[in-house]
Amino acid sequence: MKILNKTILFILVTLYAMCTGLTVYAEPDSPGENKAPMGLLGWTHLEVEKSFHLTFDASGSYGPISGYMQTPLGGAPSSASDKRPKFDELGIDRMTMVNLSLSGGMDSHNVYGAAHLVDLSGESTLDEKLIFHGKPYPAGTRVRSDVNLSWYEIGYQYNVRFGKERMNLRMAPTVAFALWNFSAELESNGGKNSRSYIKGTPRVGLEFEWFPVKRFSISGKAIASLPFNNIPDIYTVGLAGKYNLMDKDRLKILLFMGVEYNQIDFKDSQTEPNHVKANMGPLGLVGAEIKF
Repeated sequence: MKILNKTILFILVTLYAMCTGLTVYAEPDSPGENKAPMGLLGWTHLEVEKSFHLTFDASGSYGPISGYMQTPLGGAPSSASDKRPKFDELGIDRMTMVNLSLSGGMDSHNVYGAAHLVDLSGESTLDEKLIFHGKPYPAGTRVRSDVNLSWYEIGYQYNVRFGKERMNLRMAPTVAFALWNFSAELESNGGKNSRSYIKGTPRVGLEFEWFPVKRFSISGKAIASLPFNNIPDIYTVGLAGKYNLMDKDRLKILLFMGVEYNQIDFKDSQTEPNHVKANMGPLGLVGAEIKF
C-alpha cells in the first residue's frame, strides 16, 4: 500500500506541475478550434473535433508480486490456512501481465473493452503444513501451482481537452465494470486440488494525457473499485511516456513506456472466508498504440 500511495502522490505532483504554468513547446492549436474564455490557472477549454475515432493498444508489464490466496472448502472452519498459501512459498515472486484494449467513440464520448491477463505458475517444497481448499499438505510436500488473476473490463470515458501556452491536456473521468476471473490449482503426489470463481466489481477513475512537446506526451491513470462488500477491490495506478512514431492522415502509431501498480483484494463473508490479496508492482510497462 505504501508503493500505491507513493505512485498516486507522484501523479498528483505531475498534475500540479502542469497547472502551474510550464512554457515548453507543443503542437500548435488545430485550425478552426473554438476556445472558451480563459479558465482556472490560465487553461482554456478546447472544443473536441466531431468525428469517430478507434484505438487499439497492447502492452506487457513485468515485475514483483506478493500476497496470498486463502481458499477454504465451502466456507467450513479450519478448511484453509490463514492467509496462505503465500505466493512466494509457492515459488511465485515475479509476474508478467498482458494488457489488450480496444476503444471507440464519437466527439468527447468513448467506450472501451480491456483484458488484463495474469497467469502465474510456480513449483516449490513447503516449509510448513498447508491446508488448501480442505486438503492438508504436510511440510516437505513438493507442489506445483497454477494461478489466474485476470480481469476483463468495459467502461465509458468522457474526454475534456484544455490548452495553455501551446500545450494541450486531455482529462477523462472513467466509469467501468470489471469481471475478475480467479482460479488456483495445486498439484502434488496426492493429485490435483483446484478452486475457481468469477466476481464482478464497479470501478471509477481518472485518466489524463499531457502534451508538453511535439510528438511526446505523458499519460497517467488512477482507477479503483467502489467499496462494496463481497466484491473484489481492484486498484490500478500508472504513469507512462508516449512517443508519436507515425502520424499520417488519421493513422497514428505510438510507442510507450512507463510504470504501473495493481492491487487485488477480495474477501467474502463465509465463516471461513475466501481471501485473496495480490500486490503487483511496481511493474515496468512497454507497449504500442494504434489510432484511426
